Amino acid sequence: MPGNPYIANPYSQWSVSGLLTYREVKILNDISTLICCNNYLADWRSGAYLFYKYLWVQPQSTGFHSPVTQVTIEFAGSFGYCIMPEYLAKYRGMLIFRKSALEMPEAFSPDVEPFLRDVISSTSKVSLLYDASAVKVYYFH
Repeated sequence: MPGNPYIANPYSQWSVSGLLTYREVKILNDISTLICCNNYLADWRSGAYLFYKYLWVQPQSTGFHSPVTQVTIEFAGSFGYCIMPEYLAKYRGMLIFRKSALEMPEAFSPDVEPFLRDVISSTSKVSLLYDASAVKVYYFH
């Protein structure tokens, strides 16, 4: 159940930080119908939620792959996989970015959000494809 802290261990900052809200789940449901044929990067909570929207997925160490739709989603914050602006500067694919994921320890560095604002206004190598207040989808080409 989105946003329910009682389903997680309340003593660990990793278990209750960055929980999905009902609003974010609605947006992720809308986005899930559009995902196809690309590499995606998302925080591990939204990535795990999207995992259940796909049949025939193959788990990987840092996310999952769907051989049917050719979708690979990597989970930021899994196994020490912290996303920093330096990584995004070289990344090619889609980023599903929840602002509330910044509260999750070791998922995104705090300077990712200012980097995304600056890179959108200063370069044509990044496009904002989906813009909702809670979730944004960026395309790094």
